[in-house]
Amino acid sequence: MWLGSFKAKRDILSAPLRKINFIARWTLKFVLFMFGRLIYIDNPQRLKNCPWPAIFALNHNNYSESILVPCTLILFYGGKLISFLVHWVFKLFPFIGWMLKQINPIWIYNRRARVGWINKFKPFRRPDIFEQARLRLRQGQSIGIFPEGTRNNNPYKLMRGRMGLGRMVLESHVPVLPIGIDFPGKDRRRKIPVLGKMILKIGKPLYFTDERKKFGRMHGSEDENETENPRLQRVRTGGNFPRPVGSHDRKQLLVLYAEVSHRIMKEISGLCGKKYPY
Repeated sequence: MWLGSFKAKRDILSAPLRKINFIARWTLKFVLFMFGRLIYIDNPQRLKNCPWPAIFALNHNNYSESILVPCTLILFYGGKLISFLVHWVFKLFPFIGWMLKQINPIWIYNRRARVGWINKFKPFRRPDIFEQARLRLRQGQSIGIFPEGTRNNNPYKLMRGRMGLGRMVLESHVPVLPIGIDFPGKDRRRKIPVLGKMILKIGKPLYFTDERKKFGRMHGSEDENETENPRLQRVRTGGNFPRPVGSHDRKQLLVLYAEVSHRIMKEISGLCGKKYPY
């Protein structure tokens, strides 16, 4: 599915997108009308068949995809919002910050800005990322995350996936849809372009049923059926739950987070064509 075709451009302009406000709607349409020729969606049927809400996990290559990919996915789903996890510095950028705010993002405050004086604008009180993610999912809104945690312009190798992805997945009940972002021109240029043709390769949804059952048991459940586990039920609905206090339990929990994260990253690796040697 190529967004640069005449039919695709006509569909972009005629898309209702009533779930977002008027200005954001036409700004999104303008962005995709101008740059849609750079975007091709491989296996779009998997997007249609994926249950909603979901966690969308993608590799991250450059700045431009931070705008183009969310716009593409929101257009594809008829204006349904996907809250991407975004570094807090981008909220300070005039146009980009406004665009990102339209998708109700989850701002990440665990990293400092590269320019020192900008850190003066970093809020002292920072909301918990995982609580916000559970709240969005409970409200029927999907989550978008770049598990590498930052831009990776290496054309051949993925960075290690963050364990926070594993925790976010296990604390929810929604599927994970891996998406690989590939740039056809990277092999010829031997680098990731700042702005160039990209292919969104859609993977198959991952459900992590066994891992979620194990996660529930680690929090004191005697029943392996996650739908009958009251503590896990609170996780499913965005509530709080007791944390393991023992060091042994903590280590097991971190191992489980890592296993889930690595499995997702390996799926992304097979889609985007980059190696994942972890």
